[in-house]
Amino acid sequence: MAQTIQSLEGFTRKIRALNPAIDEVLLYRCHSDRIQFKLLPSVLRDRKLVDAEYAILRELVASHPGEFAADTTTLEQLARVQHYSLPTRLLDITWNPLVALYFAAKENDVKTGEVIVFRIKKTL
Repeated sequence: MAQTIQSLEGFTRKIRALNPAIDEVLLYRCHSDRIQFKLLPSVLRDRKLVDAEYAILRELVASHPGEFAADTTTLEQLARVQHYSLPTRLLDITWNPLVALYFAAKENDVKTGEVIVFRIKKTL
């Protein structure tokens, strides 16, 4: 349910009112333009990137082997690849709602930013 919030005070009031259950944690994701961006990893937004994902990852790892030497899983490599601003199948999320708000509002002159709240169970 989308709610328009006009101030930091209003945002913090809404976040404090969420009250997760004892077996839940809250995680946050943002978009600087809720019309343009969907809750979809960047690599899945373009079919050409999906087809080239493996090659992009292999090329970057081969170009910077020292930076990926400690990575033992593809997940670790994908997390590192995001710091190179390359598209991945991962979504950036944060524990901190103010971090999400910052990126939702960053360089946002006219567009409407969005902070998405995830309620995640602590156990399966």
